[in-house]
Amino acid sequence: FPLTYAVHTYSFHWTSRVQDPKGDGMIQKPREETLSHILAPQQEVYSALVEGAKTKEMVPVNASIMLTIQIVNPYKALFVPHQWLKTVINQIEPDVREAIGRYTYEELTESDGSASNELETDPGFKKRCHTLEEEYGVKITLAQFRSIEPTGKHADEITKNSLRKYSAEQEVREAEQRVLVTEQKAREIDILAGATERRLKQEIGVLKELGP
Repeated sequence: FPLTYAVHTYSFHWTSRVQDPKGDGMIQKPREETLSHILAPQQEVYSALVEGAKTKEMVPVNASIMLTIQIVNPYKALFVPHQWLKTVINQIEPDVREAIGRYTYEELTESDGSASNELETDPGFKKRCHTLEEEYGVKITLAQFRSIEPTGKHADEITKNSLRKYSAEQEVREAEQRVLVTEQKAREIDILAGATERRLKQEIGVLKELGP
C-alpha cells in the first residue's frame, strides 16, 4: 500500500484441538506463529487450562475449557492488550474457578452436563464476556468444560473411586435391564399359558359334545 513501510506482524500463542495422527481421537496441540492477519468474523475454537481449581468439597482439579471465540473488533484485539488470547484466558480464569467451586467433583463429572452449562448461565461469567467484547473486541460465543481431572496427592485415589462408582452404576443398570427382560419374558409366559389353557378348554368342550 502507498506510504506503508511494512505489514504489521505479531507473535501468537494458542492451543487447539487437532486429529491425533495415531487415530485415537482428538488431542491438544500448542502452537506459536508469527502472524500478519487476524481472523474476523470467523469463529475459532481455542483450548484453555485452569489448574488447581478447588471444587465444593475442596478437591483440586485441572479443568480444560473449550472457548469458541469471534473477533468483532480487530483493532482492539491487536493493539489494546499485549496478547489478546492470553489476556482473555487470564481474565476468565477467576470466574471459571468460582463456577467450579459451586460443584462437587462428582457433579462436575456427571454426564448430564449441568456443570458444563454453568458457564453459559453464570452472571459473573456473562458480565466478564461482555467486558472482554467491549474493551478488547473479543466475543466468547461458547465456553464449555471439556475435561475435569483431579490433581494432587489424592488424584489417583479419586480417579479409582470414580471408576469404581461408574462400574457399579453400570452393573446396576445392567441388572435392572436384566430384571426388565425377565419380567417381560414372565408376562409372555403368562400370556401363552392363558392362551393354551383357553385352547385346551375349548378342545375338551368340543370332544365332550362329540361324545364317544
